[in-house]
Amino acid sequence: MEVLQKAMVTILSSPQLRDVLLYATLLLVFATAWVSDRWPDLTTPAVVIASVLLIGEGFLLYFARKALKGSSN
Repeated sequence: MEVLQKAMVTILSSPQLRDVLLYATLLLVFATAWVSDRWPDLTTPAVVIASVLLIGEGFLLYFARKALKGSSN
């Protein structure tokens, strides 16, 4: 967890890496929509997988932001 938290702190510190993270997240959302449209039977697994990845990313962002605030005080 510590390595992932350091990676997220690095990503949050760099504007270019934040853009990459944003575009990767958008790509995941659009890929999920495309899979759901193309193969309706795979909608539920695609949405579940995307949700798990996005929730994990959110937790990492939360903990990295918390670490950044803690180090600046």
